Amino acid sequence: MLESITPAKALLFGAGFVLIGPKLWVFILGAISTIGEAQLGQPASTWMFLLFVLLAQSLLLVPILIRLLMPQRAKSLLASLAAWMKRYNDPIVIAMSLIFGAVFLYQGVSAFF
Repeated sequence: MLESITPAKALLFGAGFVLIGPKLWVFILGAISTIGEAQLGQPASTWMFLLFVLLAQSLLLVPILIRLLMPQRAKSLLASLAAWMKRYNDPIVIAMSLIFGAVFLYQGVSAFF
């Protein structure tokens, strides 16, 4: 399905997912809160938020850069990457959940001490 949609529809789907995705809003609002608590001043806070956005989107930018820099090899390379991610989806999700869970647990527990 995703291979057959137009770029405009893909943009609308992506924007829609951002608007309705509570997990994305939690991360964005958490980043804004953390940056605000650091009291860096307006210019530095703006740069830090832009850095957050760049880092948050870096995994999405990699396939785009592959497509732009290696157009002939991009289809096979991205197809093999997609196959690898499908094959190892469960271990990836478990590992990332453990990492984020440990970080959030540490932050929650350390607030009491």
